[in-house]
Amino acid sequence: MPKTQVSTIVAPETRRRYDELIERTGKSLTDLLTIAVGLLEQHFQHYDPQLLVGYIQVDRFGDLEPTSECPECGQEFGGLPFVRLHGDGGLSGPLCARCASSA
Repeated sequence: MPKTQVSTIVAPETRRRYDELIERTGKSLTDLLTIAVGLLEQHFQHYDPQLLVGYIQVDRFGDLEPTSECPECGQEFGGLPFVRLHGDGGLSGPLCARCASSA
């Protein structure tokens, strides 16, 4: 696998911060990036796509109409629809206010 210079893939501000960290810690860039990858892996393992964080009400119907049917219950949306926010940042839905408030 060919090596890529960090300066070609990160913003100058990010590179400056890496340089400061290298100077402060005495570690090499390779060491810092190796540590960072491990920390990022741990961080992103905690976000479960099945975890339901909450519901967000959209502020426009978009392609939907007030008379469109909710896929959860089959009733008309009536008001503005909601979407589910999952632990990994993903969204699902839409669903009506009744389904969003009864879950």
